[in-house]
Amino acid sequence: MDKVSLIYVTCPNKIEAKIIAKTLVQEKLISCANIIDNVISVFEYENKFHEEDEVILILKTLSGHFQKIKNRVIELHSYDTPCIIEISASNSSKKFTDWLYNQLNKNT
Repeated sequence: MDKVSLIYVTCPNKIEAKIIAKTLVQEKLISCANIIDNVISVFEYENKFHEEDEVILILKTLSGHFQKIKNRVIELHSYDTPCIIEISASNSSKKFTDWLYNQLNKNT
């Protein structure tokens, strides 16, 4: 049985984050997503210093879905190199885990 996973993704804005989240929910790859706005990211990319406004997208899913989610995020994302990180949950509440499994297994 797959474990619960959170997938951390940064997006340039809320509109793109919502498009990615809605697509992945509709495709039954995630059960839900959290969009956290007003984030400032500081990084170096292509030998240049950047300070950018971004949005954090946290996707709730099962570990076995990561590869498909990663591929879909890459297809839908506007960045050349999007941040896509899987975080495996060692524990989660039974009610939430049951709901997540039921959401992802509907019509399959």
